[in-house]
Amino acid sequence: MFFSILARRLLRHGQFTDPHDLAVQMLAFVEHHNLTAKPFRWTYTGKVLAAWPTRLTGSTTRASPPSRELSSYSWLAFACGGTTPFTTALFRDYAPRRATRVCAVAMIVFGCAVTDGDKYRRFAETGIRRAAEPDSALLLRHGAPSIQTAYNSLLQEAGARPDLEALVLLHQDAELLERDLAEKLRICMGDPLVAVVGVAGSNDVHSLEWWGGMVGGVVMPEITGPGRVGGTPPCGWPVDSVDGLLLALSPWAVRMLRFDESFAPYFHGYDVDLCFQARERGRRVVVADVNVAHHAGLDYFDRQSWVPAYILWHRKWGRGRAS
Repeated sequence: MFFSILARRLLRHGQFTDPHDLAVQMLAFVEHHNLTAKPFRWTYTGKVLAAWPTRLTGSTTRASPPSRELSSYSWLAFACGGTTPFTTALFRDYAPRRATRVCAVAMIVFGCAVTDGDKYRRFAETGIRRAAEPDSALLLRHGAPSIQTAYNSLLQEAGARPDLEALVLLHQDAELLERDLAEKLRICMGDPLVAVVGVAGSNDVHSLEWWGGMVGGVVMPEITGPGRVGGTPPCGWPVDSVDGLLLALSPWAVRMLRFDESFAPYFHGYDVDLCFQARERGRRVVVADVNVAHHAGLDYFDRQSWVPAYILWHRKWGRGRAS
């Protein structure tokens, strides 16, 4: 488990000039991780692994793990092979030092604007618990005057985190139905130009009626029943705009973009506007094949507030001049 975290949060994103630099950053990561580490809840019995040394070497002697009283550095050395020339030099030369270099630690942060606590706990929180990684963070805004205000506050807080990998903004009535959201986002955001990832979007968008060329889809159990539209490629499908039900934003987007609070009185339009902002700056918007349920009734679409938002969007973007 720890080495999965080490690979995901340091090795995959880090830049190392030489083996010495790698060693220093690994030890700095261990010290940083130990400040907030919590015990893992281990449920695997180990029955299959018990026979592994015999199958591999033909010997009936099993290797004994180091004592739990050993330091984190000793555990690291044991897992790396223990007595190889590299690990021997690594821990002889660097373990006594207090590493001071800041590691390239990264995590996915979830954010939600909450106006109905019961709805949030039933849907959004349930899905976040399902999709979050052990080191994921959760940011909430309760009772904000608008979703734009709440989201901009979340962007401000998340953008101040040096460990930010992505910020996932989720409606309180949206439920994530799968556990591999993080890996799918990492594949999409492997392209540094990708700023926004959603679950449903469209091309050839010229107004707030973005759904004309829909790509992807969302389950709406109260309306459509089970099932969804899928089939997008792993790296995401390029679109003009995505629906605000779920917006996964890159660190660049979190720090450089803001939701236009001119749309605040109408709720609608903030998502399409943000996507156009990103595309106007040369960034990309994509749809990922992520399974999400939108627990909304037939009255979820408020046309009375949608019409003025439609007019406001046209005044700002005309016929959709973002490229």
